[in-house]
Amino acid sequence: MKRISFFILILLLQSCADTELPAGNRGDAFKLADPIKQASVIAELKKRNIPFEINEEGLVIYLLRNQAEVDGITRNALFGEILKDNVWESAVLINQLTRDKYESAFRTAKIPYRILEHKGTTEIVWNQLYGPQVDLLRQRLDGEISDYYYEQVLNQN
Repeated sequence: MKRISFFILILLLQSCADTELPAGNRGDAFKLADPIKQASVIAELKKRNIPFEINEEGLVIYLLRNQAEVDGITRNALFGEILKDNVWESAVLINQLTRDKYESAFRTAKIPYRILEHKGTTEIVWNQLYGPQVDLLRQRLDGEISDYYYEQVLNQN
């Protein structure tokens, strides 16, 4: 009975989600493995009036301007309110420009990090204790990188 109620809750949350995001750069997207945690994050997004949409694969997509706040909400759902020194977070660095910008920003902010490369994927890794600081940094950097590529496209035309 609990399982059926839970799936009804998920369907309700998904059906209540805005079908289209307002104008603006898209942030990351997520789909948590635990459907209960996914539902709690969606409920918190709604509570905070953070616009989002859920695509056909169940990915929750939101605006870049809300990325730091959403990262904090998902971290809280996954790990609780207390930041942990034994948890590592990461972001994929898609190219050299992204890597250079991230490394420079982490050094400037004095956030310890490591670069890991595995099977053609490069990631920057930091301790969760720095998570809220990195959330704001990533939101800013991703906006700058997005603006850079937008300008490149405009300058080609």
